[in-house]
Amino acid sequence: MRVRDDAGPHAQRHRLAALKHADQLEATQEADWPAMLCAGKIFVEVVFLGEATPTDVEEIRIARSEERRLYDMITEHFRGKLDPSSENEAASFAEILDALENQNMSDRVKGV
Repeated sequence: MRVRDDAGPHAQRHRLAALKHADQLEATQEADWPAMLCAGKIFVEVVFLGEATPTDVEEIRIARSEERRLYDMITEHFRGKLDPSSENEAASFAEILDALENQNMSDRVKGV
């Protein structure tokens, strides 16, 4: 399978990322490249063909600002000060954290 601007095989994921962000690479320092893949409304979607197990996951990236925001929501929830419109999002994030912990995967989450 060839790499296109919207899809490619797992072995070519680095090339797909470069294609998607080619116009930003020259002006972005290498240390900031991970944030280009996980920042604001930018994301890279992963589609598994076949079964994916926890051992198949190498790393889970989340923008540091989003990670802080979600942890702050959980804190506000426990303090009883969370806006009711944010309850579902905070509960979903807490469930994700529990699931990662149950699979011994919490060490694979990286803020970028």
